[in-house]
Amino acid sequence: MSPLSASSWLTAWTFSPFGVVLAIILLVPYVAGLLAARRRGHSWPWWRTASYLVLGVGTLLYVTCGPVGVYRDTFFWMFAAQVAVVGSVTPAGLAIGDPIGLFSAATGRTDTWVHRAVRSPVARFFMFPLVSTALDLGGILAVFYTGYAKAAIDSDLVGALLLLQLLFVGLIFVLPVLADDLLPRWATPPVRTFLAFLDGLVDAIPGVLLMTANSLLVPSFPGFSEHAAHLRDGISASLDQQYAGGALLVVAETIGLPMLGAVFAEWLRADAAEARAADALLDARDAADAAAAAGGITRSGSSRMSGSSSRSGDPGSGPRMPGGAGVDSDAPDLPEPDAAAPPESAPAGAQQPWWLTDPRMADRFGHSRHDPDSP
Repeated sequence: MSPLSASSWLTAWTFSPFGVVLAIILLVPYVAGLLAARRRGHSWPWWRTASYLVLGVGTLLYVTCGPVGVYRDTFFWMFAAQVAVVGSVTPAGLAIGDPIGLFSAATGRTDTWVHRAVRSPVARFFMFPLVSTALDLGGILAVFYTGYAKAAIDSDLVGALLLLQLLFVGLIFVLPVLADDLLPRWATPPVRTFLAFLDGLVDAIPGVLLMTANSLLVPSFPGFSEHAAHLRDGISASLDQQYAGGALLVVAETIGLPMLGAVFAEWLRADAAEARAADALLDARDAADAAAAAGGITRSGSSRMSGSSSRSGDPGSGPRMPGGAGVDSDAPDLPEPDAAAPPESAPAGAQQPWWLTDPRMADRFGHSRHDPDSP
């Protein structure tokens, strides 16, 4: 192994069996879903595909088979960068790719075993924001404040379990934040935006703790030995640990910005869809009111014409004078009440502003949510 240089970021590669297998497991179903959705005539957004392939699968391969994977045993900050990327960047890329939505588009259904699994009580428990955030923070702290890091470096099996843990915990937080129906009803788009912002703050804690630690957290790290001194270019163990904290902090905060942008974009789309639904409802109500008014005028005109014909066809049917003579048929008729005219006081709730009948806003104006016509 040669010392780390600028060219190493492009030329230093190794074969990580678990990294390659995990990438294939993530890649094959997604590509199959793209092909199935295309056959059904569904055009999947290109940016979701790019996010899944580049920001998701691509970063996983880079930190396991690329220079980060090559030097993870030599530089402590490289190991920390791998932990940060697999725990934050890769899950965000996969979640923005919306694999569940792609599966729905590919199958044309939303009640498959995949949908039932992600909406099950167990899944909802782990995806609850407080639980997923605690698992995320606790898992990363356990890596550096216990013997977990040393075991993951010495054992390929433990290293694979660490990658699975980081990926799983990252996904159970990111997926619900970017979806509409995986969190409780109170988790509206503004709340999910706040959760993404809060997660960025929480993810900064491990990096700050490593940067300010007064002693080595993993003193038996292989790169701290004298055998690796010629590869480290004079970087001391304490400085390497500070770099590791910086790597955790930079990666967490860097991916936080795209996450906030993605959640905010979902907020805008949800708000636009809600506005379109409200406009359609109001248009339907206006059309129904217009049709009802037109029907009332038609019935009124028909009844008036029928009454006029009856009076003109029966001279004796009109009001009679005291002498018994009928009223002249040419005399003007007395005005009759118009059946289409609205009553003096319309029934409550017949014509109300939309914000009084909207169940989300009715309570703000003193109306019952279940009875929008109540005074």
